[in-house]
Amino acid sequence: MAFDPNTLYFGDCLSWMEKWDDASVDLIYLDPPFNSDAHYNVTYSTEGPEGAQTRAFADTWYWDALAVERVNRLIDAHGRPVSRVMDGLRVVLGPSGMLSYLSYMAERLDHMQRLLRPTGSIYLQCDQTASHYMKAVLDAIFGAGNFINEIIWQRNSDRGKGSQHESRTLGTDTDSIFHYSKTKGYLFNPVHKPLTSRQIAEKFPLDDDDGKGRYNTDTPIFRAPSMGKRPNLCYTYKGVTNPHPSGWRLSKERLKAMDEEGAIIWRGGVGLHYASRTLHNTAESL
Repeated sequence: MAFDPNTLYFGDCLSWMEKWDDASVDLIYLDPPFNSDAHYNVTYSTEGPEGAQTRAFADTWYWDALAVERVNRLIDAHGRPVSRVMDGLRVVLGPSGMLSYLSYMAERLDHMQRLLRPTGSIYLQCDQTASHYMKAVLDAIFGAGNFINEIIWQRNSDRGKGSQHESRTLGTDTDSIFHYSKTKGYLFNPVHKPLTSRQIAEKFPLDDDDGKGRYNTDTPIFRAPSMGKRPNLCYTYKGVTNPHPSGWRLSKERLKAMDEEGAIIWRGGVGLHYASRTLHNTAESL
């Protein structure tokens, strides 16, 4: 069954995912419950005479018959990494609300892995309550080699009233967002923001007034001696050689191409730098 685009499906995601086709999803983002032992009110309807309605949600998990069934089913998946990880978590955590929560998430993440396309990505947001365990579950289901990176997201910096009791911990105001793919061929579109005129002037302070645009010379073209020996990058170009065995920062072919493009700044054979001279659509990565 294929899902309809631009459609909001209401209900347990597991019951919907079980119906959907393999490799049919490009991107998954989830901000699931964290086993935070907190209570939430969620607005779920604005229709009818009563207007907006709320439903209480308790993010507290218990070790019950359903949890036992889930954990046993995951552990019985012999030959799969998730089986060994869940068995290890059972040893570490014992019959607990945390193990119940992790089995609940593992069951759903298993379907998300099935649904994800080879070019797809999944982003899972979690706080410190279970993030360390959650990453082990993600490694087991998506493969440790398909972990892309961990993004640290800082929550709103507003603080509530202080307490008369002295805190015994440092502040906690961040979540982790784990980015995984299904294969190394995942699609990623870099996110940029335009530089301001002030940033452009600071980042590219030089201009030869030759119509090629502003530039800088911040990037050395020689590898530093502390970077170690690189025999494959030790060569002579235009009579210039790095006196240290650390070599150049790029191959001879790439250096020649950049030189022909006018992207190499030569300073009498010493202190060599290279820089891009164009500012069109100049932006920095987020």
